[in-house]
Amino acid sequence: MTVAITGLGYFGSLLAQRLLATGTPVVALENGFATDATAVARLAQQSGCRVIEGSVCDPAAVDALLAGRRVRCVVHLAAQASAHPAAASPAYTEEVNLRGPRVVLDAMVRHAVPRLVFASSFRLYGPDLAGTITEDTPPGEQADLSHLSKLYVEHLLAMYAGRHDLTTVSLRFGLAYGLSPVMKTARPFMTAPNLFCLQAARGQPLQLHEMARRATALLHVDDAARLLAAAAEWPLARGHHVYNAAAEVASVAAVARLVQQAGRRRGLDVRLTGPGADDDEGPAPFTLSSRLAQWDWRWRKTLAPGIAEVLDYFAAGDRGA
Repeated sequence: MTVAITGLGYFGSLLAQRLLATGTPVVALENGFATDATAVARLAQQSGCRVIEGSVCDPAAVDALLAGRRVRCVVHLAAQASAHPAAASPAYTEEVNLRGPRVVLDAMVRHAVPRLVFASSFRLYGPDLAGTITEDTPPGEQADLSHLSKLYVEHLLAMYAGRHDLTTVSLRFGLAYGLSPVMKTARPFMTAPNLFCLQAARGQPLQLHEMARRATALLHVDDAARLLAAAAEWPLARGHHVYNAAAEVASVAAVARLVQQAGRRRGLDVRLTGPGADDDEGPAPFTLSSRLAQWDWRWRKTLAPGIAEVLDYFAAGDRGA
């Protein structure tokens, strides 16, 4: 049976590639908002993959995604994910991130698709975390519409799962890094680790702010794609399931220093600037607990080699503006 993917960006393109490699047919919906069309076209040429151009906010496009394909799961990745003020207007973020998931869920009900896996965010717990963070830790303060929308969608999934006997899964992903078929190079759409690598490769300083000292959760994009594929298959009961999904805890400043160290080993002069550049951090203030332990889940990738591969990718040549 087929897996449907909304959004063939940084996560979605690698997920599609992984599923196709195992012989799983993929149908995907992509609107081209922040994704390289060339990379999407390469995926569309692979056997077993069909790409539909359209928006998750368009019921007709979502019906075309699901109709007559024996779809067993929707992996919902389509969202305006950036907190950068230049990424999108508030109206666009609200339309895609709030209305889009409801349109997808309504189409799932019409076409009898039993499961949805959602890319949520670890940032819904808010800043300045301490102690052990579990899936039962209350949400914290939100600073942007993109991450605030994750809270709404998780409640929406729980509501639809109860009303329509669905299985819905929220994976609260940490900050991602690593190589994917779709590598963003526009600053508003890049994750901090990948952006630092691009800046280092171009000889630009890594600008840090006071907030860079705050610890956050991280994971490699390949581990994220593996987890999305696994969550589409797990024998879960009907209802809504939530999992913390991150491999490591570190500050953004610590990530920048890893980029600096990797750059120096490659003969690059990588400079850190700003108040967050001072190396005066103590131990991470929180630890992470996850129900993924119930599945004997193991993370395969770690931060230092992941940073190195991204830095080598960008250092191999200018990959865009």
